[in-house]
Amino acid sequence: MKTITLRLRNSRDKRIKKLDIVIDLINHEAVNEWYRRFKYELETGAHLDKGHLFLGQSVLGKEELMENINTTLDKIEAYDFVANTRTDYPVYNNPDIPERLTLEDLEKGHNNAKMNVIHNYFPTLAGPYDNTSNWLYVATEEIRECICRLNEEVHELHTVLQHEEDEHLSLHVAISWHRDAEKLTQLPDIFNSLFTKEVNNGDLLLGYPQVGKTHIEAWLEEDEELDDEHIDCIEKLSGDFLLKLSPSMRYPFLDEFDKWLENHDIDPEDETLRLGWAVMGKVRDVNTLTKERMAKYDDVDLITISEEDEIKSYDFPYSRFDKEYKEERIEHLND
Repeated sequence: MKTITLRLRNSRDKRIKKLDIVIDLINHEAVNEWYRRFKYELETGAHLDKGHLFLGQSVLGKEELMENINTTLDKIEAYDFVANTRTDYPVYNNPDIPERLTLEDLEKGHNNAKMNVIHNYFPTLAGPYDNTSNWLYVATEEIRECICRLNEEVHELHTVLQHEEDEHLSLHVAISWHRDAEKLTQLPDIFNSLFTKEVNNGDLLLGYPQVGKTHIEAWLEEDEELDDEHIDCIEKLSGDFLLKLSPSMRYPFLDEFDKWLENHDIDPEDETLRLGWAVMGKVRDVNTLTKERMAKYDDVDLITISEEDEIKSYDFPYSRFDKEYKEERIEHLND
């Protein structure tokens, strides 16, 4: 059996005892294919994205999260893309990004409509994974980093707002690596049988390395702002994964998702569309991971993999607040 262990820590309080989460992978040819890619990222020292490791909780307050997003948008808007146009990547208009978040937007908690407007500036600025926008090409490293960071900042606030009123733990741990999705290999059809709309607390899910959202994410977030080109199934194989630490999702609740698909002329039973999530493993003792217990953590500083008699560990000692991490992040923007 292959296992992955994530060691969680509190990056700002070393007195908090670290916590190991052990994940058992299922025995399936597609999972073995994903595992090879995951090991490759570990062994080659890929850059672990710590900007949105924990989706659903944050060590930052809502007002600070909001201010971070607005500051990022201000920096992007202040940059003159037209003045920096290039012959190979011509830019004739600066992006239109007028909206900002206010405290009033957050008064009633989760605000899908406004958050989706803000969030969708990112795919507009970046372009789909196979058609990068000219804005991104002519941006400086600092502005390019702002565009990429915007996605993470909005995800963080959006999920915090969604989950703050939940009685139970509602958290996702996202392990993702800085990679250009266009350079990744196509996701083999052997993965299709792993996809399911019904998922359970503790499931390990295949990550989404592209720009935009999957169909089920767009439905759950009531996103009517996102262009169709940014709503797609997983098409690329990455070493990313999403650890679902939230209530299970099942029918009849998912009946509404099927109706949503039909309204968009999509066959809910078409396996080739990879609707839902690909389940690749399960967390051990997931019932011990309560909302109170998990609220102590915001970082992953060690990843251990185990198969047969081989055990290897990989350190990620930096946090997203470290100067060194921010510098390394910029270096990896073009990976």
